Amino acid sequence: MPAVTTPVFIFGRKRMNPVYMDHAAILAKGFAQENGWMTMELFKAYLEQFVEMVKPTTERPVCLMLDRHESHTRSLEALDYAKSNGVILLSLPPHTTHKLQPLYTGFFKPLQTHYDRFISTWLCSHPGTTFTEYQVAEAFNEAFSKAATVARAVNAFAKCGIWPLNEDVFSDADYSAAETTDQTQAARTSTAAAVGSQSNSHTGSFCVRPMLYID
Repeated sequence: MPAVTTPVFIFGRKRMNPVYMDHAAILAKGFAQENGWMTMELFKAYLEQFVEMVKPTTERPVCLMLDRHESHTRSLEALDYAKSNGVILLSLPPHTTHKLQPLYTGFFKPLQTHYDRFISTWLCSHPGTTFTEYQVAEAFNEAFSKAATVARAVNAFAKCGIWPLNEDVFSDADYSAAETTDQTQAARTSTAAAVGSQSNSHTGSFCVRPMLYID
């Protein structure tokens, strides 16, 4: 049976205040991190929450899709925990989450819409009051309950080409930005030789600026 995980909140505070989680979803958890960032320790805590809710096993593993943030990939403790509990961690290549991450293609936009709508309604009913971290969990719970539907999840996975499998989810136009750095071996050798020649013909320092693909 499919399972839905409850959210984990990271508040930009040094200490966690339980009041932050008032009206949050049942079993949702909150943590404090001074900068509000995901860390390797917090990712391990998230994995524990994920395993508790989804209940994967090594015989029936599940795949968890992630971006390549260092908190997801550099914690040996988290990686070992995931492996021993039947969680396959799939880190998506850079600049592909907008195409391959179902949360991006079909969930975040309606979630943001419902979240903003809750804030607007809340502000109208609380004139002269500021929306703060004390209302975040309640707002998210309201938005999540409306945005997280089975139909939306199915459509998001289909749009990413994950299920049903669609190997042509990327068109030729999606690869066009990479053509600036797509060189043959002969071209790379020629460029390296030219750089070496120029560096030897100048007495000052020589800097080669690589071409960047920015999504």
